[in-house]
Amino acid sequence: NLKKLFNPSKKYIGIAPGSHEARKIWPINKYLEVAKFYEKKGYTIVFFLGPEEQNLRKSIVDMIDNPLFPEEEVENHSGIEVVMASTNYLDIAITNDSGTGQMLSTNMCPLLKICGPTSAVKFLNDQFTNINFIASQSFGGDDINLITTNAVINEIDKILDN
Repeated sequence: NLKKLFNPSKKYIGIAPGSHEARKIWPINKYLEVAKFYEKKGYTIVFFLGPEEQNLRKSIVDMIDNPLFPEEEVENHSGIEVVMASTNYLDIAITNDSGTGQMLSTNMCPLLKICGPTSAVKFLNDQFTNINFIASQSFGGDDINLITTNAVINEIDKILDN
């Protein structure tokens, strides 16, 4: 039950670091830098790992204090349901352009999509005012690695301040 997992008096940032396409993946070390920055500001970091990202779990646990993995905690519900329902408790989620990113696009919490070679606005419509993008094109090209952790932190701060 997610209500037992998430404490209403705490702040949460969700991170979905995977994608089926390697070129759409912002490096895990950059996600962990962002996570560490917000952890020091009192946020609990929530990770959504698909089958292809299970190998990242050890790096996450080694670097982040008490990360949450809701899909491992909740039984009797599919991963999709858990990811989507978790957005009710997140202050913000950050993700690559991915299937999990689509699941996090519920409009229940702000979402920051980190986009490299794909169009940042391909799924945007007027009903989703809570979806934000940071695109590698703003940094001079299609390579997602052009996006800096500082740029992502600045974008998250802008979104959280609204």
